[in-house]
Amino acid sequence: MTLRHQSRRIPVRGGLSALALLALLFSTSCRSNDAREVRTNYPPIERSALGEMRNVSMIGSIWFGTMPGEEDLALAKRRGIRRVIDLSVSEELPCCDVPSACRALGLEYLTPVLQDGEFLTAESVDLVLEWIEESGDTPILMFDGSGGRCACYLAIWRVTRLGVPLEVALTEARRAGMKPGSPEDFVRSQVDRLSAPAPAIAKR
Repeated sequence: MTLRHQSRRIPVRGGLSALALLALLFSTSCRSNDAREVRTNYPPIERSALGEMRNVSMIGSIWFGTMPGEEDLALAKRRGIRRVIDLSVSEELPCCDVPSACRALGLEYLTPVLQDGEFLTAESVDLVLEWIEESGDTPILMFDGSGGRCACYLAIWRVTRLGVPLEVALTEARRAGMKPGSPEDFVRSQVDRLSAPAPAIAKR
């Protein structure tokens, strides 16, 4: 059967020619593809490795996982990392004096100083997101006792800064070690807080 015969079987309604109908279908397909590209136009979370650190993942130029040792930090520096963000709490015992090791290596050490039993606070989220934004494309290392807290902070950052769909960010954060339940609830609440429009300034 030739294309000519096929075209005769296409019902044409509303004054549209077969050629116009095909053009419409092509245009719709293009828009669908463009939308799909927009939805996936962000760096994914990828499994990685960094010395003896465990549960290591990467998002673009951000590395995160469990607590590093001195050799891990030295390796991080060789890989171009210049900023280290500590999201651990005091009950998560490090295997070395991370602040001192960072100073010896010339790495910038930052921490929001989370308290025992504390998971996240809005203030620490604002700090960490600011530190990530300041870093630009310069590689950074984030860590905590399990890597799950890092995944939680980064889920908030990915949704509010990169436009990753919330449910996608939550799913990938769980795969990277974030526990379900209250951490997910906190991510949702922080996304709502950071996505809310700024209050209007009353005119005098």
